[in-house]
Amino acid sequence: MEAKSNAKVKMLTNLKEFYSKKAQRFDSIPVFSVLMLSVINLYDDIIALIEVADESTRGLIKMRNAHKDELFDALLLIVRPVFSYANRTGNLDLKTAMDISRYKMEQIKQEDISSWAKEIIDKATEVLQAAADYNLTQTNLTAATTKLNEWKAFLPLADLKQDEILQARALANKKLTEANLILKNQADPLVYTLENDQEIIDLWFLARKVEKASSTPTQLHLVVLSNETGTGIFDAEVEVVKPEKNIVKTTKTNPVGLAVFRPVPFGYLNVTVRCNGYTTHTIPVFKMKKGEVLHLEVRLSREMAAVV
Repeated sequence: MEAKSNAKVKMLTNLKEFYSKKAQRFDSIPVFSVLMLSVINLYDDIIALIEVADESTRGLIKMRNAHKDELFDALLLIVRPVFSYANRTGNLDLKTAMDISRYKMEQIKQEDISSWAKEIIDKATEVLQAAADYNLTQTNLTAATTKLNEWKAFLPLADLKQDEILQARALANKKLTEANLILKNQADPLVYTLENDQEIIDLWFLARKVEKASSTPTQLHLVVLSNETGTGIFDAEVEVVKPEKNIVKTTKTNPVGLAVFRPVPFGYLNVTVRCNGYTTHTIPVFKMKKGEVLHLEVRLSREMAAVV
């Protein structure tokens, strides 16, 4: 939900808590308890809808990432031998087409991944016989095609799930508006009838106050350390991805291993840290609130030297 709506939900949370403690003080106001019961029921519905939308969003992101990872891994099994074949034969166009990475895949729009993967599979299929000596097999081509088809089948289901999420959030906003209208047009005027209890009036409207959204930019501060020495790793690449919006931000760590994203998109993100000589580390999906300043630490281990 947007920041303004979140602030109103927080107000309702505070108001519900306040009313539960002071309900007896409002008993003298006719129909007030009935109004508050309506508001509290709406509030409970709002919270339930938000939780459903948030959980569905997390699940959708995990499913999307899983399908993309499986497709990428399947493509790697055909890309590697074809790249070796293209490199040996000097076929620059084919070599360029086979030069893929997860980073490049994240930069491709979701709706374009299918055509991108199909082009790779088609080009690999054309050189199946020629690249057989480099371990390109029909089995791997079939597996890549299967994962591509699974990705294509996932997309319309993802669209339906996204529509359900948007509908849940829209309904939550509708109920939020309804609850606020009850408070503004009916409950608030009745509170003023407690003219002999200024304290309770002041406390009511203090709870009713909607705080302005924070103007602080959402920030991520990430420190990358060596697992062996505990010291900061300089020049490591840190990549932040907001999958549902296809937003990718990258930066490098400074001499003490610090990478700062200011601002960074709020919502559901994942982070990947890469550095030559070290194993790649991925932080799975996590949520950042608007205006939050989050501090994370990642430790990278040295890659094991190949045994000759």
